[in-house]
Amino acid sequence: MARRFRESNCRDEFERPIKLQNVTITQLPLGIGFDTRSGPHYLSIHHFNPGRDGKMKFAQRLLEVGDQLVVVGDTEVQNLPFASVVKLLKETPIPMRLQFLRTQTAIAVCAA
Repeated sequence: MARRFRESNCRDEFERPIKLQNVTITQLPLGIGFDTRSGPHYLSIHHFNPGRDGKMKFAQRLLEVGDQLVVVGDTEVQNLPFASVVKLLKETPIPMRLQFLRTQTAIAVCAA
């Protein structure tokens, strides 16, 4: 079971509060391109892909480039290898709950 991140106990490396964003995915594809440049176990949003109709998915209205994926469904994915997170994203049924951390720094640290 994933630890529930709370804004009150999440801070970046400079002790600034971090905003959490919860998104429920109701259709695929996600329309999100992930990046691992912050490290092999930290997935952040690199870009948004338009749908087949040329429109951006709703996630772009809620999320920002740089937001870090930390929970898929009930599974904490921070510190999991990229391939494991991709597999989890493919296997988690719709509707799928995703949780992202929004910070100005590359790696967020959360107290338990």
